Amino acid sequence: MSGVTFGSVGDIVAVCLLARDLAGCFDKTRGSASEYQVLSTELKSLDRALLEAALILDRYKNKLGSSATAIADEVSACNTSLRRLRDVVEKYDGAFREDTSVGLATKVKESLHWHFSNKEVLNKFRTEIAAHFNTLSMLLITANL
Repeated sequence: MSGVTFGSVGDIVAVCLLARDLAGCFDKTRGSASEYQVLSTELKSLDRALLEAALILDRYKNKLGSSATAIADEVSACNTSLRRLRDVVEKYDGAFREDTSVGLATKVKESLHWHFSNKEVLNKFRTEIAAHFNTLSMLLITANL
């Protein structure tokens, strides 16, 4: 193994599942649907790139050398960003859940607070996710060459 610390297929699949969970969360969110749909779409695109990274690393890790390390490092950076986004979303769990265990007043309060206080946070995460997707895509293109 060429010094890859975060690049096993299991590690990457765990990051994919996190991206999918977050995308699903934003798919179900009411409010400014277009903002949430764009973020959900970007998370799904990142998920597909991560799956491709898992396939390439699984098949060609020993042949990729420093490219494998770069891909694994980018997957690790994606993981960090997605976990930070999940932590923000978890603070507003009631705003995102569909079940009825959260009272309507709490749900409305959290939804309003989320919508008005996290627009900049969402834009920052959208920028990060797009950067991860672009970097990962370029690394995968390079690895395929």
